[in-house]
Amino acid sequence: MAEASTSELLAEAQRASAAGAAARAIELLRSALALEPDNPQILNMLANRLCSAGEPDSACELFRRATEIVPDAAELWLNLAGAERFRRDWEGEERALNRALAVEPYFLAALLQRGELYERLERESDAARSFSAVLTIVSQLDNIPPALQPRLQHANDFVGKHRAALTERIRKATERTAARSPRFDYCLDVLSGRQRIYLPQPTRLYFPGLPAVAFFDRALFPWFDQLEAATDIIRGELLAVMAADSGMRPYIDIAEADPVNQWDKLNRSLDWSAFFLWENGVRNESNCAACPETAALVEQLPLFTVPRHAPTAMFSILRPGAHIPPHTGDSNMRAVVHLPLVVPPDCAFRVGAEERPWVEGVASAFDDTIEHEAWNRSAQARAILIVDAWNPYLTEDERELLSAAEQVLKSGDAPS
Repeated sequence: MAEASTSELLAEAQRASAAGAAARAIELLRSALALEPDNPQILNMLANRLCSAGEPDSACELFRRATEIVPDAAELWLNLAGAERFRRDWEGEERALNRALAVEPYFLAALLQRGELYERLERESDAARSFSAVLTIVSQLDNIPPALQPRLQHANDFVGKHRAALTERIRKATERTAARSPRFDYCLDVLSGRQRIYLPQPTRLYFPGLPAVAFFDRALFPWFDQLEAATDIIRGELLAVMAADSGMRPYIDIAEADPVNQWDKLNRSLDWSAFFLWENGVRNESNCAACPETAALVEQLPLFTVPRHAPTAMFSILRPGAHIPPHTGDSNMRAVVHLPLVVPPDCAFRVGAEERPWVEGVASAFDDTIEHEAWNRSAQARAILIVDAWNPYLTEDERELLSAAEQVLKSGDAPS
C-alpha cells in the first residue's frame, strides 16, 4: 500500500482529534512530521496536542523549532508561552510573550496573558500596566470574543484594586502632614477611579481645579528674566556639545514588547534627541561637566522637584524635517519650560488650539497635558533647553502633598 501523504496524515489526525482519539492524533502527526520535519504547521499542531496530553516539555521543544523557522509568527510565540506556563517556567513564559509582543505590540491575548503572569508573580505594577494596555485596546474594539469576557473583567477589577491600593498608600503617606487640600483629595479620587478626568488629558496623574490654559502667563514665572539673560552662555555650551556629538540619545526609547502608538517614526531615532543634565531628578555628572554654567544656573531655578524623581532638564534637538506627533503629558502638576537657543525658520509648536514659533532667548511655559505637537520644516537643527517647573497655580500645601504622592507613584508596587 502506498505511503500516506502529509496532507492525508493531517486530515486523518484532525478527524482523530475531533473523535477524542488524542493518542491516535499524536501518532499521525508524528508520522507527518517525519515526512516534513521543518513544517511549522505540523510542529505547531503536534505541540498543541502534546501540551493537551500533559507533555509540555516536548511541546515546548516543538514550539521552539517552529519559532526558529518562522520567528515573526506572534501566534507561535503565544503558544510557546502557554506551554511554558503549563510547565511553570515563568521566565520562559515571559520571554515568549515579550517576543510575541515585539512582533505584534497590540496582540490582545499576549498582553492579557502577560498581565496574568505578572499577577501570578506578584509584580503588581507590571500586571497593572499590562492589564491597563489590554483595557485601552478593548475600549476601541466593537466585538469582544465572549470567551475573553471573564478574563477582561478580571483585568478591569485588578486595575481598579491596584489604583485603590496606591490611593490608600498615598493617603497614609500624606496624613502625617498638616497640609490639606480638597483638590488633592479629588486628585486621589481620580487616581482610584472614583472620579472621571475631563480636560486636560494627562496620561498618569490629574490634579483638579487648575486653569486649563495652554500657555501660562510669563508673569507667573518671575525667574524667566534670569534664565533669558543667560541665553548666550547656554547656547555656547549647547553648540560645543553638538559639535562634540557626544552624550546625545534618542528622546523616545520604547521597549520592543511595548506598544509604540504614535511614536513609531521617532522611537530610538536621533531625529528627536536629548542631552540630559538632570533626568528624573538625577544629575548627569558627565553632561553637567560639559555644560558647567548651564548646570549651575539650573540648580538655582525654582523647578519642579521630587527627590529621586524630578526635575528633568535637557537640551532637546529636533533634526530637519522631524515632527513630534500630537500627544499629551503625564500630569498637569508640571509646567514645561522652553528656552529656545537655535531656531531656524519654519519651526513651531502647537499647544491646544494655539500655534507659536519659538523665539531665540524668549522663555515660555505650557501645560503639556493639553495636546501638543512640534515640527522642524527647515534644513537646520532646532535646539532648546527644557526644564520642568511646578504648575504655578498649585499652592505650597498642594506641592508638598503632590511631592509625597509622586514618590509613592514612582516607587514601585502597591502593598498587597
